[in-house]
Amino acid sequence: MALLLRTVRRGRWVGALGHDWLEEGDVAADPLADLRTSENTLSVWQVDDDKSNLLRIVAAFASTRDTFANFDFALVQEEVVADLGIEIRHTNGLARLAKQMVAKSETRRIPLKQVKQLIEDAVNSNQIDVQGLNNTLKQRLG
Repeated sequence: MALLLRTVRRGRWVGALGHDWLEEGDVAADPLADLRTSENTLSVWQVDDDKSNLLRIVAAFASTRDTFANFDFALVQEEVVADLGIEIRHTNGLARLAKQMVAKSETRRIPLKQVKQLIEDAVNSNQIDVQGLNNTLKQRLG
């Protein structure tokens, strides 16, 4: 099965299971902020099992931003979500999903320099149209 990628703020996820005031098995509320929905839909990106499309997804997503920045994300196996009986498009079960993602996901950061290089490479190989970039980002590409 594929992996699901969700952008997150890494600081919200690190240590989200280790607070003294939480009951056993509970997760802190902060990661829920990274699972916000729009029109009752949670957006995720499908990443190939071998992660061969991961950097293309990062470049595409990062190219929509106003500036270059670190890119934090969580990866979770699609089967983890399916085992919870959650349809990603619906908000039902959001707290259970957050708990499983905090416990079982891989969080990573792609540094700013690499994000910039990914976008430059994607523009140079015509994977991303430079005209579709934010004006500030276009200027910073040089």
